[in-house]
Amino acid sequence: MRYYTIFFVAFLILAFSKSGIGQQQLQADNRITLANWLFKKDSLATDPQDLSTTGWSAVTVPHSWNTQDVMDDVPGYYRNKGWYKLQLPNLTAYKGKNLRLHFDGANQEVQLFVNGKAVGTHVGGYTAFSFIIDPYIDFSNSANEVFVLVNNRFNPDIPPLTADFTFFGGIYRNVYLEVLPKNHFSDPLFGSKGVFYQTTEVTAEKAQLRVFGRVQLQDKKAGAVRIKSRLLDSNQKLVAEVLGKLGAQDSFKLSFKPITNPKLWSPENPYRYTLETMLLDKNGAILDKVIAHVGFRYFHFDPKTGFHLNGKPYKLIGVSRHQDFKGLGNAVPYDLQVQDLHFLKDMGGNFLRVAHYPQIPAIMEACDSLGILTSVEIPLVNEITESSAFTQHSLHMQEEMIRQNYNYCSVIIWAHMNEILLRPKFNADKPRQEVYFQSIYKLAKQLDSLTRRLDPYRYTMLAHHGAVELYHRVGLTRIAMLNGWNLYPGWYGGTIADFGKQLDHIHAMMPDIPFMVTEYGADADPRIHAFDPIRFDKSVEYAVLYHKGYLKDFFNRPFVAGAFAWNLSDFNSETRAESMPHINNKGLLTWDRYPKNTYYLYQAALKKEPFLQIGTALWRHRGGIAADNITAVVQPLEIYSNQHQIELTVNGKAIATKTVQQHSAIFDVPFTSGLHILKAAALDVQGNVVRTQTDSIHFQLVDPNFVEPFKNTGAVHFSLGENRYVLDADKRLWIPLRQQQGQLWGLTGGKDFKLANRGEANVGTDRNIAGTDLDPVYQTQQVGLEELFFPLPEGRYKVVLHFAELSGAKEKEALPYDLENPNAVVTQLQNRVFNVYLNHSLWLNDFDLIKVAGTQKAHEEVAEVQTYKNQGLRLKFEKIIGDPVLNAISIYKL
Repeated sequence: MRYYTIFFVAFLILAFSKSGIGQQQLQADNRITLANWLFKKDSLATDPQDLSTTGWSAVTVPHSWNTQDVMDDVPGYYRNKGWYKLQLPNLTAYKGKNLRLHFDGANQEVQLFVNGKAVGTHVGGYTAFSFIIDPYIDFSNSANEVFVLVNNRFNPDIPPLTADFTFFGGIYRNVYLEVLPKNHFSDPLFGSKGVFYQTTEVTAEKAQLRVFGRVQLQDKKAGAVRIKSRLLDSNQKLVAEVLGKLGAQDSFKLSFKPITNPKLWSPENPYRYTLETMLLDKNGAILDKVIAHVGFRYFHFDPKTGFHLNGKPYKLIGVSRHQDFKGLGNAVPYDLQVQDLHFLKDMGGNFLRVAHYPQIPAIMEACDSLGILTSVEIPLVNEITESSAFTQHSLHMQEEMIRQNYNYCSVIIWAHMNEILLRPKFNADKPRQEVYFQSIYKLAKQLDSLTRRLDPYRYTMLAHHGAVELYHRVGLTRIAMLNGWNLYPGWYGGTIADFGKQLDHIHAMMPDIPFMVTEYGADADPRIHAFDPIRFDKSVEYAVLYHKGYLKDFFNRPFVAGAFAWNLSDFNSETRAESMPHINNKGLLTWDRYPKNTYYLYQAALKKEPFLQIGTALWRHRGGIAADNITAVVQPLEIYSNQHQIELTVNGKAIATKTVQQHSAIFDVPFTSGLHILKAAALDVQGNVVRTQTDSIHFQLVDPNFVEPFKNTGAVHFSLGENRYVLDADKRLWIPLRQQQGQLWGLTGGKDFKLANRGEANVGTDRNIAGTDLDPVYQTQQVGLEELFFPLPEGRYKVVLHFAELSGAKEKEALPYDLENPNAVVTQLQNRVFNVYLNHSLWLNDFDLIKVAGTQKAHEEVAEVQTYKNQGLRLKFEKIIGDPVLNAISIYKL
């Protein structure tokens, strides 16, 4: 925050009001938000003179041009040039002032032009930067034109090169016009405010506070300037102050006398002081002022006992975070982003891994004020380029990140590489690969040395993936002060039980190096549910089992300093297909920030106050198939709590009282057709009710006589080739239809589709199915089925058959994280022609699915049929060439 004298502020208000920018836009720190721009894509233009006057559209910054194309069925997204332009108003009133355009971030190469003149460039998509523009302003003109060229192309000299997230293009963070006095605090190369503080030698009894930085002096009439710093408590009462002079190269260093009995900052009590640092002229008038918030805390990591905060052992538990949001890409309003920190705090978390790039100042400020410890890292992900330009850009990004986030007391770790050996180059040339590995080692050493020089009071960290021996052999585990390990046994290979074994193995191999689990997670598509969950079925239920196992093993090992779930929310990764194409579903929240049951599990595990939550998140419309002569379907219902026991009643009837184990209790609930009112009560160890909750579930019962399914919904939907339930966006429930077992209706013949050469217990295919958002339904199918029979009552029905040819997929590179499937996967095309009979009448004749719809594309066939008493609905599949297939069937009562 910047501050000027009252007279200067009044002058600015008057001037901006006359200029047309508007008094209401003047902010307390004398920055004016520039939100309204014109935009166009032009991949050829290199200069504003090359641009036509047509084709521009009005946009609001933050803005990204990749909000739509990252979610379509066409692989890839626009990675090229985008142009922004803005007319600044008459700036005559600011002649003699220092004017800067400040960008909180734009991805990833930026060129600025003012009045047709090139002002400067910036490289890197995730840090702030500024341009001095007053030398290019025509103060006699009524308008000054600004053009910004942004390019998110692949550039081998700029990290990140590849990653499991989308490189959204655009000016996707705020832009400001800053009006500064000629003499001001400055950090022109690295985008910070130019004033930094250090808290050293902190204990409960005293703390040392130092302030340092640089100023820019353009007005010599101010005479000899001085620096004054004041420390105020939370009530704005003066605690201490210090006065000093400028040193060499217009820099300064100030040291306060020891602060006695400081109030310590912690996640439980995020107490902050206010630090005001002022630039004074010879008469003591304030020329410039920067405000920061100081949190006194002390900490260390121990390889045996983990993390210690303010002299006590302290488990770090939290999440990593990506910054994108459904429909917005990375161009997310700041207040909406800050809500993520409230989700984390309400989860009971105390740590945020800011991954895999620096994020907006509002996120860091929220970490400070809410009490959330953090690590911050630059986007060196998966691989590097062995060029001097790549090295220099990496070092510059690291310094920008540190300087811009230096004054946030929540930051305890600077990181600079993530899974950097995940995509090793030169696999066919091992000697050359060793040279590449040593290039990575050299860059890591440079980054770590730079970091320790810039900030000797925080820790450094590299985050590695599960190839422990490789990282250790290359030497990367011996560079940083901490090792982070991204571990996924039970998801990308192995079992959940392997997680604890891997933790013990790492500790035994490197007993003298503290470490944390910087990533772990399992996909949880919020639409998919399973009562017998298996690895890679993408069900919420499997993810809950996964996180339960990880939490147990993590808390049982004091040498593991911290663990951070991947990820707080689902996020966009354009190259992914799977059940929800272009989305990584490992989030505890959905992409648009609705909690999943995994989030409730963490609340039950971490919150201190009494907690109770019925596990109905995004799953309040259920259904199931009743056995013969049974009027109810028994299904499990999980309820999460941190109390001793849970009581459950449904529609006023007591179901059971169960003891909480691993943060939840699971109840077998008999569901009938219709609405069910759930009432849960959490009991403490004395049997006292300490919390209650009411919720509801609507159940679609498929009874033996096929009367109930149509009572409320008018339709029933069955998926084939799977055991999962899928609830789509239209609240249609897709119930898995299995082979006839006891009941006299259902599916006869065939087998579930399985991808060939896949090691994991997969469900269907992992390819994007074009033409639908219901990929989970179309990604599974019954192959070689013979017949379907439903004993429908007499009436008229619409029947919809859902097809997608799952064979013949184009070559798809396996996820590099999937340790069991390191090679590309190809499925051989299966030619198939078959007939479909509807109640003995030929419906689909010589049906050639590939000819009709192609491969990996959703296709429907629709018919209406009249059924008569005791006839029902019968579909017969007759093989001609290859095996008949069907992915799903919908039946509507007309």
